[in-house]
Amino acid sequence: MQHSIYPQTDFIKGRCDYLASANSNSIVFISLCMVVFLKSTLYDLLPGLGSVCNVALVVLLLYFVAVMLGCRLSSRLLAIMTLYFVWDIVLAPCLAGTTPPSAFFACEALACAMFFYQGLSFHPSRFLHNLSCVFAFASLLNLVMLLMFPEGVYSTEDTACWLFGNRTSMPLVFMPAICISLASDSFSGRKTFSPATWINILAALTCVLLRWVATGIIQLLVVAALYLYLLRKKSFSILFVFGAIICGGFLLLALGPSDLWQNFFEALGREATLTGRTEIWAHTFMHVSESPWFGWGDENYVVINNVIKAAHCLWLSVLQESGIFGLLIYASIMVYVIVLLARRPTPLSYVAFCCLAGILVASFVEIQTYYPFFYGVLIVCCFTANDTSKSTIPLPVNTRRLK
Repeated sequence: MQHSIYPQTDFIKGRCDYLASANSNSIVFISLCMVVFLKSTLYDLLPGLGSVCNVALVVLLLYFVAVMLGCRLSSRLLAIMTLYFVWDIVLAPCLAGTTPPSAFFACEALACAMFFYQGLSFHPSRFLHNLSCVFAFASLLNLVMLLMFPEGVYSTEDTACWLFGNRTSMPLVFMPAICISLASDSFSGRKTFSPATWINILAALTCVLLRWVATGIIQLLVVAALYLYLLRKKSFSILFVFGAIICGGFLLLALGPSDLWQNFFEALGREATLTGRTEIWAHTFMHVSESPWFGWGDENYVVINNVIKAAHCLWLSVLQESGIFGLLIYASIMVYVIVLLARRPTPLSYVAFCCLAGILVASFVEIQTYYPFFYGVLIVCCFTANDTSKSTIPLPVNTRRLK
């Protein structure tokens, strides 16, 4: 019998493997992590809960880093994400002499990404199933809260809040929930949507319609259109769809503040403000031009008529916060994921990309930089690119029973 020359190292790896395996298979651990990652303005109901969650985020991040090192796990995507946040939180503010953004947001994003990565590395089927069930429970609870408290369970000065935060932040949780549940169905080889998938879809649809969240409605329409096309044709060009979304989005950004866009909509008898976003974009571009390379750090906003306004665009927000270098690093994250998906697409890859496409469309009119589940979706997309299981494209219902 041969013995390892590094018995201590092998013991540590064995214990870390056991911990990561047990955690990815435990719905209790997954639920506790989700409580922390789901931190929203609703948590202000209980004094100190937000602070406890911030401390828990740091602890979780350190724990996941230690487990990954012990298990000898590595990921290029996680490395690029880490590089971006190091630039955003440390390097860019030091070079520009600005105040850095809160490190808790970076901890949340990286901890969530590592949480997804470790779960998918050990028990992918069980992890996705448990996660989709937890998301379904949270989605249903958010819907019940909205129906019972139309004016919000908790209200701030200018907005009402439910479990997923205010009305505009709901899609930022619903879309990852739908992605996870569909990925779980596909990976497990299901022929039809699971109950968890239907709960996430119907809860998302009901909430965005009741509160009329335009970005959420657009995302659901994009996902539905792509998924129906996938069911019919069984495949499509991921690179083409991604290129069309990016070109259309940046064209919107370029023409939004311009006279050409304004004149076009006026000719149609419409208002071209996109609920005020075009004016915000124009002011943001001017703000960025004053510090284009390193950004403004925590001053990632503009003041219009004495009112603080965020950029209402993920890409413009990243540019404003961390400069051109930061935007290039952030864009490389997306490009890396898309190249992986397009290189060897599987049914699971197509299913995951349908949801990612909806998120990308909305990224041009809302900010997702610090919503942790967005990074979890990217990890899932990378996982699907290496899928060797007999994944499927599940149908909404069993068509045989309808005949």
